[in-house]
Amino acid sequence: MQILLIEDDRGIADLIRQELEEKNYQVKCVDTFSDADVFIAQHAPTLMIVDYSLHGSTENAGNWI
Repeated sequence: MQILLIEDDRGIADLIRQELEEKNYQVKCVDTFSDADVFIAQHAPTLMIVDYSLHGSTENAGNWI
């Protein structure tokens, strides 16, 4: 299972990624919605975990999705 994690706080992203990888999930971390768009266009993640409001972004996850 491939999981896309969209989180701009590196500490939180690292913690979530580490926990998921310990359970044998493949995790790709990005910190912007535009990076997420690029990844999604090239891959088909099974699950996305999305930070609702990314720092410095003019949109929120509700608008992006």
